[in-house]
Amino acid sequence: MTESGRSQYEVVTSGEVHSHRKGSVVGILSLVFLILILLLVLYLIGTRTSFFNMASSVTTTTTVTPATPTTSVAIENSYMFASPLKAASGGQEKIRITVFVLDGKGAGVSGKSVSLGNIQGLSVFPVQPLTDTLGRAIFDVSSLNPGNFEVSALVGSLVLPQKVTITFGG
Repeated sequence: MTESGRSQYEVVTSGEVHSHRKGSVVGILSLVFLILILLLVLYLIGTRTSFFNMASSVTTTTTVTPATPTTSVAIENSYMFASPLKAASGGQEKIRITVFVLDGKGAGVSGKSVSLGNIQGLSVFPVQPLTDTLGRAIFDVSSLNPGNFEVSALVGSLVLPQKVTITFGG
């Protein structure tokens, strides 16, 4: 005890008694409160919600699963292309023809058998005649003789409305 009869932990200012011990407890409680608020904010960010129950601006990654085998081919959505469009004749160079078989929503249809039509004068090498998970079938073609060839694709008995014209030259 000091001369004034007060404990050494108390301070007298303007006639009021303040305890240092009381201030320490308030400081610790304030620190614990701030830590709890920080943990709550981190939790809300982790669950991608905000205080107003709206989505936050955290970017998420969406995993796209490949198409599953289905029988709903939309022939009008399916397409084909060739690359390159021109190659040398003589059977040495090949042109790759890729066919995409899609459903009504534009998703690939896997497990479908694809063949090429209008192939008079062409040698066809089926690289992947059954569609994969993207609905893709792949063929390589070559020709011994020069000329323009219009090639079509068939999915089972369905003919794609689109055709590609390829050229083999001397």
